[in-house]
Amino acid sequence: MTVYMVLNQQKPEALQVAEQAAAILQQQGACTVWPDADPARDEAALASADAVLTIGGDGTILHTARRTQPYGIPILGINLGRVGFLATCEIEEMPSKLARLAAGDYQLDRRMLLRARCDAWEQTALNDVVLYKGWRMQTIEFAVWCDGTLVNRYRGDGVIVATPTGSTAYSLSAGGPILDARIGGMVVTPICAHSLQSPPMVFSAQRRLTIRVGEYTGSDPVCVSADGAGDHSLSPGAQVEISLADSHLDEREYVARCANRVNVQINGAYVFSCGKNMGIFKGVGYPEDIGRYYRLEEYEGYAWTCHGRYPTNTPGWWGGAHPFGLLDFSIVHNGEISSYDANRRYIEMFGYKCTLQTDTEVITY
Repeated sequence: MTVYMVLNQQKPEALQVAEQAAAILQQQGACTVWPDADPARDEAALASADAVLTIGGDGTILHTARRTQPYGIPILGINLGRVGFLATCEIEEMPSKLARLAAGDYQLDRRMLLRARCDAWEQTALNDVVLYKGWRMQTIEFAVWCDGTLVNRYRGDGVIVATPTGSTAYSLSAGGPILDARIGGMVVTPICAHSLQSPPMVFSAQRRLTIRVGEYTGSDPVCVSADGAGDHSLSPGAQVEISLADSHLDEREYVARCANRVNVQINGAYVFSCGKNMGIFKGVGYPEDIGRYYRLEEYEGYAWTCHGRYPTNTPGWWGGAHPFGLLDFSIVHNGEISSYDANRRYIEMFGYKCTLQTDTEVITY
């Protein structure tokens, strides 16, 4: 068991407590690793650790979680803060809890993460995503959309979108409810709303939320942050899309989101097909000729799809023949099903981006 140590240097007693914790872990046969001044070595040490021990408060855990999230390393926090919603090990509990940590005798409490995105800015949040005014000169209007449907408008100082973990933080201070940490949900709490009827709202974690800044913000700058870090300035009319982080998605949505990210963010690249236990054979010619070319008689399959149409009316599809697939779906294009632009506008309300000018793209999503 290798434990990476993180301490809050702002806490006067943190170093002493950290040394006590390291001594207990070493007595139990665990190896302790301390932060390295060299960034490359420090990142390698963190990536190879079995667990992370933080000495500080909930803020220390939030800061550390941003680093450990790509590696999926569990975190145990020794509480030196005021509340300790996340840092659940008190100093007097160190001998017993650290002995269990060293022995691998612990249970994981998995917490939900949010992903927030606005143009090129993208962050994950364990606690909350907050849209707020930089100054307090006047109120700002925010509109909340859920899966493409407008659900409320607020005029105030900002909006908080919190996870169950974050429901005990800023959202609670603004009058939001406390959610059980194991509930799959998001709570939207307005900040100082200028209204007699502006209750917080709770949404399923499977929903896609969009927070839209009003068109007029006056001289007040408007920003968005994730867990109090990575502030990003928002222009009037900007939209922040908030949903579950990739690590919490089911397989279908995760693959769709990855394909969408490649298609939108990588110039010149496009995912035509991505499948699970599925093969797509493409070519220019008659189906029987393509079948012989790929020696399909040597493959086994429970279903076969053949499609001979090669569209030439849309420049975006001149480079690829049908069919194509997404996960275990085979998508066949049999003519325009309806107005492409209407379909595109609808599907983009859910966070997808369509660029190929064909209904097939809409069907895939």
